[in-house]
Amino acid sequence: MKIDTEKLLTVEEAGEQIGANRRAVYRALKRAAAAGKQITVEVFGRTLIPVANVAVLREFYFPYYSDAHQRMVKKWGASGGNTRWAKARAAKRSTRA
Repeated sequence: MKIDTEKLLTVEEAGEQIGANRRAVYRALKRAAAAGKQITVEVFGRTLIPVANVAVLREFYFPYYSDAHQRMVKKWGASGGNTRWAKARAAKRSTRA
């Protein structure tokens, strides 16, 4: 059986196209799937991305510290930070009253 893979990219090749590493590509794929967009093809256990879907993949790739990443962090509440300190401070304020 022969499969024409000229129009399919591996995760590494797709990462080179958008300027990201493998992990960032998988995160973008996960975000796309959560948004209801299936942009990958599974062939013999390998994840491949059609060349036509690289633009869609780029929409879900948020480089760290970019404006798009900051909007995503605020939207999903994944900003991290000193939550332990903030919770302790809030608890201290509530015991004063």
